[in-house]
Amino acid sequence: MTTKDVLIDKIKEWISHDDHIKHLQQQIKQHRTEKKELTDSLLDIMKTNEIDCFDMGGGKLIFCKSKVKAPINKKTLFESLENYFKNNPEIDVGQVGEFILESRETKIKENIRRKVNT
Repeated sequence: MTTKDVLIDKIKEWISHDDHIKHLQQQIKQHRTEKKELTDSLLDIMKTNEIDCFDMGGGKLIFCKSKVKAPINKKTLFESLENYFKNNPEIDVGQVGEFILESRETKIKENIRRKVNT
């Protein structure tokens, strides 16, 4: 086989895998949607009836709460810096914020992406 033939075979195989993955991702998305709806329903029932734990064969369903902090975005960063340094007007909050944003590590990732003609 020539290099061109090997390349064509590998591209065909790659496209086949890509199509299969897209199909599976659609199925996963559907399952996640259905699971989310069931979760919301179960949460409502468990809260209403004050059920903390439901024993099943092979495991348990446990109702739990957790605190999740909001992500730090540019707006939140600048608001927090302004609030923290409000008694120090000599500190340029904008400059500090930009320094923090620009200091973040940048990674270069190489990948192959497929664009389908429609």
